Amino acid sequence: MRRMLTAALGVAATATLLSGGIASADPAKGSQSNCEQGWFCAYDGDELTGFSIYWTVGRDDPDWHSDNIGDKAESFHNNAPWGGSTWVVLYQNTGHSGSRECLQPGEIFDPAAWYWAENEVSSHLWTTQAGAAQRCSG
Repeated sequence: MRRMLTAALGVAATATLLSGGIASADPAKGSQSNCEQGWFCAYDGDELTGFSIYWTVGRDDPDWHSDNIGDKAESFHNNAPWGGSTWVVLYQNTGHSGSRECLQPGEIFDPAAWYWAENEVSSHLWTTQAGAAQRCSG
Protein backbone atom coordinates (compact mmCIF):
# COMPACT_ATOMS: atom_id res chain seq x y z
CA MET A 1 0.00 0.00 0.00
CA ARG A 2 2.76 2.44 0.93
CA ARG A 3 4.61 1.73 -2.32
CA MET A 4 1.44 2.45 -4.34
CA LEU A 5 0.90 5.75 -2.52
CA THR A 6 4.53 6.77 -3.06
CA ALA A 7 4.28 5.85 -6.74
CA ALA A 8 1.00 7.78 -7.12
CA LEU A 9 2.49 10.86 -5.48
CA GLY A 10 5.56 10.57 -7.71
CA VAL A 11 3.40 10.40 -10.85
CA ALA A 12 1.33 13.40 -9.71
CA ALA A 13 4.45 15.42 -8.91
CA THR A 14 6.05 14.51 -12.25
CA ALA A 15 2.92 15.53 -14.16
CA THR A 16 2.78 18.78 -12.22
CA LEU A 17 6.40 19.64 -12.93
CA LEU A 18 5.94 18.95 -16.63
CA SER A 19 2.95 21.33 -16.77
CA GLY A 20 4.79 24.26 -15.17
CA GLY A 21 3.87 24.09 -11.50
CA ILE A 22 6.01 22.96 -8.59
CA ALA A 23 4.39 20.35 -6.35
CA SER A 24 4.81 19.35 -2.74
CA ALA A 25 3.01 16.42 -1.14
CA ASP A 26 4.48 17.02 2.30
CA PRO A 27 1.63 17.94 4.69
CA ALA A 28 4.12 19.62 7.01
CA LYS A 29 4.97 22.13 4.29
CA GLY A 30 1.47 23.61 4.25
CA SER A 31 2.21 26.94 5.88
CA GLN A 32 2.49 30.55 4.86
CA SER A 33 6.26 30.40 5.23
CA ASN A 34 6.73 27.83 2.47
CA CYS A 35 5.05 30.03 -0.14
CA GLU A 36 8.14 31.86 -1.29
CA GLN A 37 8.24 35.52 -2.29
CA GLY A 38 7.12 35.85 -5.90
CA TRP A 39 4.96 32.71 -5.85
CA PHE A 40 1.23 32.04 -5.94
CA CYS A 41 0.43 28.89 -3.94
CA ALA A 42 -2.66 26.67 -3.79
CA TYR A 43 -3.28 23.98 -1.14
CA ASP A 44 -5.80 21.14 -1.00
CA GLY A 45 -6.34 21.73 2.74
CA ASP A 46 -7.68 24.62 4.77
CA GLU A 47 -5.27 27.15 6.29
CA LEU A 48 -2.49 26.48 3.74
CA THR A 49 -2.11 22.78 4.55
CA GLY A 50 -1.92 19.56 2.53
CA PHE A 51 -0.76 18.97 -1.03
CA SER A 52 0.42 22.23 -2.53
CA ILE A 53 1.42 23.62 -5.87
CA TYR A 54 3.22 26.87 -6.70
CA TRP A 55 3.48 29.15 -9.72
CA THR A 56 5.98 31.97 -10.15
CA VAL A 57 4.87 35.48 -11.08
CA GLY A 58 3.62 35.60 -14.66
CA ARG A 59 3.02 31.86 -15.04
CA ASP A 60 -0.64 31.57 -15.96
CA ASP A 61 -2.28 28.15 -15.84
CA PRO A 62 -5.45 27.57 -17.88
CA ASP A 63 -6.01 24.01 -16.59
CA TRP A 64 -5.33 23.06 -12.97
CA HIS A 65 -6.66 19.55 -13.64
CA SER A 66 -3.43 18.76 -15.49
CA ASP A 67 -1.60 19.74 -12.26
CA ASN A 68 -3.72 17.41 -10.09
CA ILE A 69 -5.18 20.35 -8.09
CA GLY A 70 -8.21 21.38 -10.23
CA ASP A 71 -11.41 21.49 -8.17
CA LYS A 72 -9.39 20.42 -5.09
CA ALA A 73 -7.77 23.59 -3.71
CA GLU A 74 -9.14 24.92 -0.44
CA SER A 75 -6.72 27.73 0.44
CA PHE A 76 -4.50 30.11 -1.49
CA HIS A 77 -1.61 32.51 -0.93
CA ASN A 78 -0.51 35.19 -3.39
CA ASN A 79 2.98 35.95 -2.09
CA ALA A 80 3.96 38.20 -4.99
CA PRO A 81 5.37 41.69 -4.41
CA TRP A 82 3.36 44.82 -5.21
CA GLY A 83 3.80 46.32 -8.67
CA GLY A 84 3.32 45.08 -12.20
CA SER A 85 1.28 41.99 -12.98
CA THR A 86 1.24 40.53 -9.49
CA TRP A 87 -2.49 40.15 -8.86
CA VAL A 88 -3.92 36.64 -9.32
CA VAL A 89 -7.36 35.95 -10.77
CA LEU A 90 -8.82 32.56 -9.78
CA TYR A 91 -11.38 31.06 -12.17
CA GLN A 92 -14.00 28.42 -11.54
CA ASN A 93 -13.52 26.76 -14.93
CA THR A 94 -10.58 25.82 -17.11
CA GLY A 95 -9.59 28.28 -19.81
CA HIS A 96 -9.95 31.29 -17.49
CA SER A 97 -13.77 31.28 -17.47
CA GLY A 98 -16.64 31.16 -14.99
CA SER A 99 -16.85 32.77 -11.55
CA ARG A 100 -13.74 34.70 -10.47
CA GLU A 101 -11.94 35.87 -7.37
CA CYS A 102 -9.02 38.32 -7.38
CA LEU A 103 -6.15 38.08 -4.91
CA GLN A 104 -3.92 41.09 -4.30
CA PRO A 105 -0.22 40.65 -3.58
CA GLY A 106 0.34 39.27 -0.08
CA GLU A 107 -3.24 38.03 0.30
CA ILE A 108 -4.12 34.71 1.94
CA PHE A 109 -7.52 33.41 0.85
CA ASP A 110 -9.19 30.55 2.73
CA PRO A 111 -12.80 30.55 1.52
CA ALA A 112 -15.64 29.16 3.61
CA ALA A 113 -17.06 25.81 2.53
CA TRP A 114 -20.18 27.47 1.07
CA TYR A 115 -18.23 29.88 -1.13
CA TRP A 116 -17.77 28.89 -4.80
CA ALA A 117 -13.95 28.93 -4.62
CA GLU A 118 -13.79 26.07 -2.08
CA ASN A 119 -12.78 23.04 -4.19
CA GLU A 120 -13.90 24.65 -7.45
CA VAL A 121 -10.94 26.60 -8.84
CA SER A 122 -9.72 25.24 -12.18
CA SER A 123 -7.44 27.96 -13.62
CA HIS A 124 -5.69 31.24 -12.84
CA LEU A 125 -3.89 34.11 -14.49
CA TRP A 126 -1.66 36.95 -13.35
CA THR A 127 -2.75 40.52 -14.00
CA THR A 128 -2.21 44.11 -12.93
CA GLN A 129 -4.28 45.88 -10.28
CA ALA A 130 -6.28 47.59 -13.07
CA GLY A 131 -6.81 44.22 -14.78
CA ALA A 132 -8.03 42.71 -11.52
CA ALA A 133 -10.47 45.57 -10.99
CA GLN A 134 -11.83 45.02 -14.50
CA ARG A 135 -12.14 41.23 -14.15
CA CYS A 136 -13.49 41.09 -10.60
CA SER A 137 -15.79 44.09 -10.34
CA GLY A 138 -19.54 43.64 -10.10
